Order: sequence, then structure tokens, then C-alpha cells
Amino acid sequence: MVVLVSPGNFWEGMDRYDLLGSGAVVLAPLFWSLGSILSKKADLPESPLMGTSMEMLAGSAGLAAASMLSCEWTGFEISAVSLRSAAGLVYLITFGSLGALAAYTWLLRNAPTSLVSTYAFVNPMVAILLGTWLGEEPFSLHLAFAMSLIIGSVILVNRARNKNQEP
Repeated sequence: MVVLVSPGNFWEGMDRYDLLGSGAVVLAPLFWSLGSILSKKADLPESPLMGTSMEMLAGSAGLAAASMLSCEWTGFEISAVSLRSAAGLVYLITFGSLGALAAYTWLLRNAPTSLVSTYAFVNPMVAILLGTWLGEEPFSLHLAFAMSLIIGSVILVNRARNKNQEP
């Protein structure tokens, strides 16, 4: 993940890093995996959609508070939001969040946590490929290298999991 979020050439040095943003991107999958492990023992609602909705409401409240504290609202104008952007937001809320998180919650209850939580590492790769395909964003050898590291990591996690299941 560090290689993936590094600007340009990973080997150029640390002076070009946005350390706060990079740290958030690196820590997010770790915390997500920890939450996935803890969810096995947590008292969660029977409905995966209810649990997902509760997570989204808590997350949106936290993000709204952070946005207010950092004064991000001061530069926002609703008239600047295009219909395409609003439709994209509705799509992401419906399918990218409610649908995907409900499926993830169901998987956590019905599949090994170590397998399910690898999604947090693969998801940024899907975003990059979609950005390249749909958003005409540039794809570089740097990104290919980062993606190969992620794929290798997921393979290692699954191999270790499979070895632990053998008699």
C-alpha cells in the first residue's frame, strides 16, 4: 500500500509524500481487518443491511465532524455539483456502500475472516483499474509494480490460510 500511494517514482525519496494521507491509506486496511476479526465476536444485528446502515451513519457523522473542524464546508457550493456527480454519489451510496457492505457482512458470517478481509487490499487495485478504464487516468509501471506486490501479498495470505487448514 505504501508503494501504491507514493507519488511518481517510489524510489525518489520521502520529501514528496503526503504523510497524513499516505498514513491513512496504509492504516485503513489494517483497521478494517481488525474490525473484521472483532466482528466475529461482536453482538451485531441479524440483518446485514441494518449493520451496514449503522456503520454508514456512524462513519458519516465522524466525517461530517472532521469536515466541520477543518472548515471544508466553507468552499462548498451546491450549485457547483453536476448532475453526473450527484448520480455518481447516489450510485456509490446504493451499490458501493449499502450493497457491498451488506455482502461483506454476510461473507464475514459465512467465510473465513482471513479470506474475506483480503478485499481491503484488492479494492484499491480495482479503483485504479476503473479509473484507468473509465476516467482515462494514467497507468504506469509504478502502479503495476504496486499492484503486483498487493496480489503477491493476497496470495501469501491465502497460502498461509490453506496450510493452516491442512491436517
